[in-house]
Amino acid sequence: MITCYVNTASTPGGDGTTNATTGDNRAYASLNEAEAARQQVLSEPIEIICEGATVDTTAVTIDGWTTSAANYIKIYTTTAARHDGKWDEGKYRLEVNDNLLRLYEAYIKIDGLQTRVTSSAADYSALELSIGADYNEISNCIFRGNGTTNGKVTNNGGIDAKFWNCISYNFNSGFRNHSGNSYFYNCTAYGNNIGFYRLGGTMVAKNNITQSCTTGFSGTFSSDSTNNLSDDATYASSTADIVNTHVLFADEDNDDFHLASNDAGARNYGIDLSADDNLPFSTDIDGQARTSPWDIGADEYVAAEVEFIPRIIIT
Repeated sequence: MITCYVNTASTPGGDGTTNATTGDNRAYASLNEAEAARQQVLSEPIEIICEGATVDTTAVTIDGWTTSAANYIKIYTTTAARHDGKWDEGKYRLEVNDNLLRLYEAYIKIDGLQTRVTSSAADYSALELSIGADYNEISNCIFRGNGTTNGKVTNNGGIDAKFWNCISYNFNSGFRNHSGNSYFYNCTAYGNNIGFYRLGGTMVAKNNITQSCTTGFSGTFSSDSTNNLSDDATYASSTADIVNTHVLFADEDNDDFHLASNDAGARNYGIDLSADDNLPFSTDIDGQARTSPWDIGADEYVAAEVEFIPRIIIT
């Protein structure tokens, strides 16, 4: 396994072999710098670990690599640099005013990133999987737009593009499949023009929430789709989805889409996907274990633990 580091507190010119922010072996200053420096024919997997509290403002295109199922690219954040299921300005994040993160290669795994398209002027992508971006995995990510008239998270041709435990909000299309095949499991779309949009290809949707979107689900989804929830009358599966149902979030006004303790819409209405044939997993966007019956959406509600303090009576 090759390991290299990105730290937004660093400066360009390091070799990325450590997370230090000074010295010749300092971390890359941006994910784009790491991608450009490390392009190669992979003979082993490579992990690119992203850290830093300041924003990464350079767009990234992953292209020019040779990968395989055994020799993949994994881009992720450490626990210390990762959001806790809600957008966090103090954790690693990518913010660009146009197309932000484009994948042109196969076998890329993206985990725990925050990406934000800051422009509302055009139809830009917070994440785009293009032709050749096959067998890619996108998990535990937060995608943020800048108004409902712009942007999308889209599969434009990738085969077996797999998304789970992701949140997409304030876009034109929260999650879109233009062509190719994609699986969207336990994702949450909020405040988009269209929450989940099957424009072409095959789109399998399971355990997804769409709320406060002009249209929740649009297009014809795979017949394997099931247990989705919308607050309008649209659906991915006419027989196995919940419609016209409002979800209670922890703090909707401040974009905290964890499920509230008193939610009765999404909690316990999901299907267990831990043994799913195409995309098995068992945790939520916070890394917490999902328990039966599963919740719908990116978050699995877990009650806060109450510390027991024994009462000592002195007589």
